[in-house]
Amino acid sequence: MPKEKLLLMSNNDNIFSLPQSTIDAHALDSEDVQKIIDTTKLFLPKTKINFAFNAIQRQIDNNLAHFDFVRMKYPLPSAFNVKTKRIVVNANIWQKKDVLNIDPRDIYAVLVYAYVSAYYSVKPLDSELMDTILDFMSNTWLKLFAKKYGLIGSYVSEIPKFRFLINLHTLVSFYGMQQQVAYKKAANLAKINKDVFEINLDDYDFYNTKDFIRATSDSGVLFGMSLHEFAATIIRYLGVVALPMFEDGMRFMSTLGGSTVNSNTIFSTSISRYNIKLYERIIVTMEKRFK
Repeated sequence: MPKEKLLLMSNNDNIFSLPQSTIDAHALDSEDVQKIIDTTKLFLPKTKINFAFNAIQRQIDNNLAHFDFVRMKYPLPSAFNVKTKRIVVNANIWQKKDVLNIDPRDIYAVLVYAYVSAYYSVKPLDSELMDTILDFMSNTWLKLFAKKYGLIGSYVSEIPKFRFLINLHTLVSFYGMQQQVAYKKAANLAKINKDVFEINLDDYDFYNTKDFIRATSDSGVLFGMSLHEFAATIIRYLGVVALPMFEDGMRFMSTLGGSTVNSNTIFSTSISRYNIKLYERIIVTMEKRFK
């Protein structure tokens, strides 16, 4: 299940549990919601090759009846409201006062993100994708940090340790696996075990992304890495909305989903380049879920 709070987003709620009256207090006018529906209807024919086309088409045909569009102080495009079983979309993410000025690609991308977020708020992360997601996260972390910390040079021998730590964090943080159980799975994939570390990994809670980052530094794999530096790097290369994909499985899937919309300005489409083959495997699996 998704985390309740997102550490990387200043402990903002990851999922909502709000009465409809609270949501309604922030709701967009019905005229603006209709404009969003009409704009999406006109744009949909251009999205037929997108993995979520069928799912979004069904929602539009139903006039987005399960969506609440609001303007509220929240750093992410959407959240699933478990109290009402509705999808809350934060229109502030588009940074436009007039809905008609929002690029249709940005509207569609956020609808995809919101739908995927809602799906994985109630459904478990795909177990058959576990190894794929672990490999994709390892590739992403390595592409973002390996060069700066010398892991492609004189410290290349540290890469297996780095992969082990990434695997461990992803298993515990995304899949909710018990840390003691996750050690074995992480070791099998990284081809090393926890005994090679000079620190005691039991002293770190790998469900907590801050502890994971601290372990990368304390172990010497990414010596000096801090939460601030990590967040700054992600924001620089992928944007603020990508931060939660590094600590929560639901946000990981929804961020990848949003990134499939070409030329949108909300989600970085460069995410796919960290490993195109693995990225496509994840997207194809989601497509099968949403048909």
